[in-house]
Amino acid sequence: MKLKEKKRKEILNNNLAVLPSHDTISPTDLIAYHTRQLQKCPEDLAEAKQRLLKACLESVYHFEETHKNWIKNFNFEKGTLVLVKNSHHDNDISGKTKPQYFGPMVVV
Repeated sequence: MKLKEKKRKEILNNNLAVLPSHDTISPTDLIAYHTRQLQKCPEDLAEAKQRLLKACLESVYHFEETHKNWIKNFNFEKGTLVLVKNSHHDNDISGKTKPQYFGPMVVV
């Protein structure tokens, strides 16, 4: 019981509005409620931003590590002629006789 009371006091001290006690709340109202809460807590918003950035970077590193055998870094100079894969026909059964590449194209 003490934990609930402590949490209640913490909410009141932070001047956060208590969620309405309606049975159903529309998603729009719920988003608006949480937006108002976040506007009142800039330090929490900064922490959430840092966590999101960290999660995004970890996701990128994980993707690169997982697919490192397939990722190739092509650094073409301006004016180089290249062929571009025509991925439109990749899943097409009758695409066997159609052009597999566009080109040559000039790198700009």
